[in-house]
Amino acid sequence: MTKASNYLGTAGELHIASELALRGYVVHVPMTDEGGDLFLVRESDGVTGRIQVKASLEGVHPKLPGYPAFTFTIKSAMLSAPNASTVKNKLLCAMLMIATNSKSWSTTLVIPARVLLKLSPLKAGSPSKTIWIIVDPATGDLHLGGKGGYILNRYAKNWDRFFPVVVGRSSI
Repeated sequence: MTKASNYLGTAGELHIASELALRGYVVHVPMTDEGGDLFLVRESDGVTGRIQVKASLEGVHPKLPGYPAFTFTIKSAMLSAPNASTVKNKLLCAMLMIATNSKSWSTTLVIPARVLLKLSPLKAGSPSKTIWIIVDPATGDLHLGGKGGYILNRYAKNWDRFFPVVVGRSSI
């Protein structure tokens, strides 16, 4: 992992943490990486959970020249971390943040963990999986894997469905 990608990842995590805090959630950054970048608590009802944040700048898919593409690596440990199946510490979602340039985020995909596993299952024994998201230049649709792959548009700009404002306001 390069220094630049570490900075991008940190920026993505801070962006997500600040938006959740503005919405009224208590956000914690774990001291060790055990399957979640952020832990959150909704104080109104005590709901807790983990969030995995991935950030990517626009690149090019090796088999689809001319299609903007974003790549993320998901570690199997993230999806099978201790207590991943318990309500108390379950992985709520993966937030995949994509930026078409280095100056701003173009969109955030809020994908429930169960959906991510269903759409892009990890092979048994595999330590990680690379996920490609491409943008169809003709329609603007976000496709998982490649042209004709599952359309992810329903998960774009999906904050309110998963993280409604409980106190305060949203910045988006």
